[in-house]
Amino acid sequence: MNSTSFEKKQCILCNKIGGILTCDGCQQAFCGKHVIEHRQQLNIELENIMQEHDLIQQDIRLSIDNDLLLKEIDKWEKESMKKIQLVAEKARINLKQILENSNNKILKTCQDVASKLLSAREAENFSEIDLKRWIEQLNELKSQTKLLSMIHIVEDNKSPIYLIEIKQTNTVNTYTKNKELLSSSRRIEERFIEGNGLAIIEDGGLRIKHIDSDHKFIYFHGQKSYTDGCHTLKFKIEHSTSSYSTFIGICSSDINLRQIMYHLTVVVGWFNTTEVWQHGRCIRNTKFQGSKNDEIKTNDIIQLTIDCENKQIELFHERTNKKHTVIVDSNQTPLPWKILLALRRKNDCVKILQSN
Repeated sequence: MNSTSFEKKQCILCNKIGGILTCDGCQQAFCGKHVIEHRQQLNIELENIMQEHDLIQQDIRLSIDNDLLLKEIDKWEKESMKKIQLVAEKARINLKQILENSNNKILKTCQDVASKLLSAREAENFSEIDLKRWIEQLNELKSQTKLLSMIHIVEDNKSPIYLIEIKQTNTVNTYTKNKELLSSSRRIEERFIEGNGLAIIEDGGLRIKHIDSDHKFIYFHGQKSYTDGCHTLKFKIEHSTSSYSTFIGICSSDINLRQIMYHLTVVVGWFNTTEVWQHGRCIRNTKFQGSKNDEIKTNDIIQLTIDCENKQIELFHERTNKKHTVIVDSNQTPLPWKILLALRRKNDCVKILQSN
């Protein structure tokens, strides 16, 4: 900002003359009051750009996360090996049966011929007809013996084992579609797809991790929208730096994640099990207040049930075996709903274990 005492300019916002400063960036004139507001607005725009950068960086990490694809390859490998082992075992059984049946038949015929030859020689009771018959039987034995050496392995062109290869497409839509197909093949349907700060979304969208040194809340949305029915999700608190550093709940799906805060009316959920935020109001559970055992800690398993039919959500703490239910006013938190998690401190980490 430069002082412009050589010419009289008016503030672009209030038309005031005197004490005017000109912005080097936009070349607009402002009075003392409005130059401060202008600077604050620039700071807000800078913050928005930084948040946009963080989101893009997060998208880049998610897009190059090869963990899901590697797991799909491992899955294909294991399933293929299992199929191969089953086919190999079946082939072994078939081979043993063929050899056993053939050997038994040949040995029986051989023993019969040997017995007749010995009897005929001892009794000296045989003729050319008998000799001819025995020669034919011996030739038959030779033929059957040769058949054993003709057993071989035949490759089945209709085999259920298929080869795979890795291809990269040049369109975002195809990439997204392929990623969705991979995701749908797994049991877990819910995933984190968006965060509003410096954080990592990894393991194919199943794990979120706070990596910002500043102790500020970073919020995360799930990909699914819940309109009807009852849905249960299970989370593992892989790392919790302190009490009240993890928020678990829901919000309306149409809310912009960059504007979200746990105390907004469209949000309902829990910090620990002792503090509930319901449509902008904080409700403390005095029954468990001060109980360290009831705090959500590292390695705890938390189950969140979203009941759209009865307009309520339920949190079940597996370690303490305690259940907490909160009624949701659909006028203040309109359907459809999305899961909303918030992490406050660096290295705080949560993973989705399963959903249904």
